[in-house]
Amino acid sequence: MKKSLLFILLLIGSISVNSQTFTEIYRGDYYKIIGISNARNNTLNIYKNYDEDNLFIKSYGYPSDTDSYFLIDDALNVIKQYEFHKSFIEPDFCILNNKIYSFRGDIVWGNYYYYQDMWLLMYDSIENRLHKDTIMRFDDDTLKWTDLKKWLLSDRNIMISLESYPKSQQDGSSQATKLIKIDTLGNVLNTKIFYHKSLTVDFGEMPNHYMYAINGSTIGWEEMQEHCAVYYLNKETLEIEDSIKGYDVRQLTPINDSLFVFTFFGGSGYLTFDSMSVFTLMNINTKRITPVQSRKPGGYGEPPFFQTYSDYSLIDFRTPDSIYAAYIVRNSFSDYTDANIGFTNFNINGDTNFTYKIDYDNGIYKQIQGVKATKDGGVIIAAYSDDDDAWLIKFKPTGLISLTSIKSGDKESIKVYPNPAKDYIYVDIEASNFKQSDIELFDMQGKLVKKAKLKSKLENRINVSNLNAGAYTYNVSVNGKTISGKIIVGKVGL
Repeated sequence: MKKSLLFILLLIGSISVNSQTFTEIYRGDYYKIIGISNARNNTLNIYKNYDEDNLFIKSYGYPSDTDSYFLIDDALNVIKQYEFHKSFIEPDFCILNNKIYSFRGDIVWGNYYYYQDMWLLMYDSIENRLHKDTIMRFDDDTLKWTDLKKWLLSDRNIMISLESYPKSQQDGSSQATKLIKIDTLGNVLNTKIFYHKSLTVDFGEMPNHYMYAINGSTIGWEEMQEHCAVYYLNKETLEIEDSIKGYDVRQLTPINDSLFVFTFFGGSGYLTFDSMSVFTLMNINTKRITPVQSRKPGGYGEPPFFQTYSDYSLIDFRTPDSIYAAYIVRNSFSDYTDANIGFTNFNINGDTNFTYKIDYDNGIYKQIQGVKATKDGGVIIAAYSDDDDAWLIKFKPTGLISLTSIKSGDKESIKVYPNPAKDYIYVDIEASNFKQSDIELFDMQGKLVKKAKLKSKLENRINVSNLNAGAYTYNVSVNGKTISGKIIVGKVGL
């Protein structure tokens, strides 16, 4: 498959530079790929379409004075295509009530940039601007603001987040963040400044609270306890009513009334995008975390490495029993071209339904620009490279269940409990042809702190009373597969 896929990619590269149509690149039993490849340095972004169940895709590249937009169904058929002039419109947010919403503003450039003022713009589908409403002016605050993020709320209002400027020259952090709640006409409904060191922010909505994650450190458990928090905000006042401390929360995705899933970067001490990240569920009522049993975290010198850092949504679902989370699998710490696209499907209990990796052998490093779960149980992934090609991948899990190998059909799963643990943890193993295995425990710096034998399928007991209180990742190899997760040892405040 790899050779044929590379051959097709090379053919696609010969398409006219003026072409802005999708071409099928690969079709197999589980997935197909369509793509755009030309000299415009293309990227693809997935935006929210709240009016119907079709994708709203933006394809843009340089140099060009126009951007292409596509409505695409779950089978990757192009329903409609638009061409918007870049100088006129940048619909980079969502479609709602048959209108396209965008944010623009006057930017002041220095060592970095900040907004002098900002507007919410609304367009119809033929480039007619219906509204241009001022949200913020430079003179309104004593602080300058940068790094805009935005989310549509359940009441169809919009929440935007900004970070203060200038940022620290030492670590790139901001001294404060700002939330602004507006309606779809740009009227400011509420605003609040949080004086909290910030490297990244994320946001999610629960029935009774907004969840606002401010992450000020990714290195070391103590630093994360001090500088990382998820705040429970009053929906009317934006005041803090509660918090969860100590987790670098990104990709915050609400699942139901009490659970959200996120990517946890465990403070490994290495580069953020190569740290030991795992997908984790958190209950906002009990503040209990449940790691998703799916992937082996990468430590220094221990490939593979899983890159999940992105400003775009990498988690989506239709039902809470089928949650998709996408990532990049890098087989080498230093070689970015030796990489593949992977994803995990799991449920609200943290049990993995299946994992899958899409191999491509063209020496081009891909980045994920968004995911969309589809009503047929599959997922669409947008990916692009810096080498002029951009893909939409449609995957449909025909018969894939649990950690089932496509080739052998064998199933392996484990249970590590209790979590949190005090003196002992127990490991149960479900696997055919099981004889013996090991469990390895790593601290948040990636150091191996304990290794123990697992000789039976049930109630393997491991003494952890000599370990410091904190979070640990574990690896268990069963029949050639490595199953990983996270366990809390001792009394760890949340």
